[in-house]
Amino acid sequence: MNDGILSGPIDLDGPRRAPAAPLPRVAATPGLVIVQRATKAPLRVRSLAGAVLLVEDRRGVARKVRNEPGAFSVDGRAVELVPTAA
Repeated sequence: MNDGILSGPIDLDGPRRAPAAPLPRVAATPGLVIVQRATKAPLRVRSLAGAVLLVEDRRGVARKVRNEPGAFSVDGRAVELVPTAA
């Protein structure tokens, strides 16, 4: 008798993962300090244009990065950066 994980039928209609909670939306105001979650690098926002975020690192070197929801955190929480209100 084999009681392994694959010994019984697979339940393809079983419970599914719950949808993720929406991320808090934070205005990408110039000077805002964010952390790139993939690299843990602290960055300072210069501007946001469409999906392109212009940031500078702690040495003052500016670069462009893609603005993806959840790619950055503010105060330790993953966020979605949005344009500032005009």
